[in-house]
Amino acid sequence: MAQFHVTADSPPQKFPWWIALTAAGVALVVAGGGYLIGRAFQPAAGAQCDPAKEDCCAGLACSPAASCAALKAARHGLASGVYWLKPSTSDAPFQAYCDMTTEGGGWTLVWSNLRGGRGKPFTELQWRAAINTPPRYSGAPSENIESFIVYTGLKHWKALAPAGLLRYDWSPDYRAPIDQRYVCPFSFTDLATYRITFDAQKCSSRVGLVVPGLVSYSNNMKFSTYDVDNDTSGTNNSANLYSSRSPWWYTAGWMGNIVGGGELSSSGYPNGAFWNGSAKAWGTAGGDGAGNGWIFVK
Repeated sequence: MAQFHVTADSPPQKFPWWIALTAAGVALVVAGGGYLIGRAFQPAAGAQCDPAKEDCCAGLACSPAASCAALKAARHGLASGVYWLKPSTSDAPFQAYCDMTTEGGGWTLVWSNLRGGRGKPFTELQWRAAINTPPRYSGAPSENIESFIVYTGLKHWKALAPAGLLRYDWSPDYRAPIDQRYVCPFSFTDLATYRITFDAQKCSSRVGLVVPGLVSYSNNMKFSTYDVDNDTSGTNNSANLYSSRSPWWYTAGWMGNIVGGGELSSSGYPNGAFWNGSAKAWGTAGGDGAGNGWIFVK
């Protein structure tokens, strides 16, 4: 049995398709190969990978991908889950959830919200952090997207979306099927305000029939945080007034907003993701009320 002497500072080391190694007195036999990173052995991503044909380290800490889309192109057949990414906008790699199956796969989850709860990563987020932060999590990221909430700074979105596509999924409650799904080309047309613009003629509903307020109401709107007011309401900052100091592309208010009423249920709006409208009620089929929402880019 082969033995390897490594320290916590040792660089990642590739090992062959079949390998036996001893670490801390524990013998491991690994089918499929993998990578020794410091003192930890990490199997190669995916069930099968031939290192002669593919970068089996892609998506792991030893070789983070530029985006989930790039990872999908490099490693066909990967399952959806949490992978290491390092887009051109980031100085350091970070973990993100990749949807590798829906709508062709290669989608990076950049923003989500779940019904209820406290300590959400976007609450009271100042402008600088809202633009620049790597993914912030409430709960540990995992294969179960109903077990954690994430917010990713806007400056990373385009680098994570080489195809320029945004997808919004929504369900009315936990363990409920996706009730609404919408895919749309997007861009930030003013990086001083992160105005979001959708090519509405090329957008389409993939599940359900209701256009999300993100597109129907917030198209061409500037981004606002509680400390930077870019909405159209005049003297009132909608981030403070309606959503417990959470950011969004507000107009004079909102109609369909992933942060909803926020943790304080501001103005009576429930704490959850809204698809369209602003009903003071929990989510129901048809895109009404506060449910669970996930924004992906590709």
